[in-house]
Amino acid sequence: TGKKCRLEEAKAAIGTFSTNIQNRLFHLTLLFGSPFAGSIIGIKGSTIVRIQNETGAKIKLSQLNEFYPGTNYRIVVFSGQIMEIVQALGLSVEKVMEEHCHSFIIGKKNIHLKMIVPSAAVGALIGREGETMKKIVKDTKCKVRISPKSSMIPFLNERIIHITGKPSKCMLTISFLLEKLNKSEEFAVYKSPAAGFFFMNRMAYADGYMPNLVGSTLYPDNANVAAAYANPYGYYAYDPT
Repeated sequence: TGKKCRLEEAKAAIGTFSTNIQNRLFHLTLLFGSPFAGSIIGIKGSTIVRIQNETGAKIKLSQLNEFYPGTNYRIVVFSGQIMEIVQALGLSVEKVMEEHCHSFIIGKKNIHLKMIVPSAAVGALIGREGETMKKIVKDTKCKVRISPKSSMIPFLNERIIHITGKPSKCMLTISFLLEKLNKSEEFAVYKSPAAGFFFMNRMAYADGYMPNLVGSTLYPDNANVAAAYANPYGYYAYDPT
């Protein structure tokens, strides 16, 4: 049986957002390991086509060996209205959970999402003295880590937001973060320059892919994301109380 990523809370929250926010275009950039990206695409692109048709969102991925600089993660960009994006992400996460259920932490069932935002947007997401992010964390019960400026890749000027929690709560967190990005037109429709480089002049999923079954990055028990949770390098850390 497939594992469900429940969206009721996220949909209810989005329903309270202003009409302008609900109707506008957003881009959401996430990082996924190759096996998980392969699950989102499906055999000969079958899954990604179905998700796009069901939700109205557009999904683009970097190629099999095209990784976000400094990582072994592929870039996945969801585009559309906020409800479309969250529904498409929810279906994508469901497919990953279905095909990689062995990766779960027994008893916790948490996932780990990595969201790319421009460094200039972090202030709007955190709020004065961290109040905005503290409220999001309190309301969603997710852990959030924001990579420090010192870890930025110079030509990108981007930060990675690490979100850990139950799948439904991560969808709620993503909804709130997108809402906050609406404060600036630049932030709301931001696309990573790395993603723009990969998607230029071609479709990213024209032929489908064979997933590379090395490593997995949706789940938070991997050694390669441990640094964000040990908090030794100046990560902004927000935990539910």
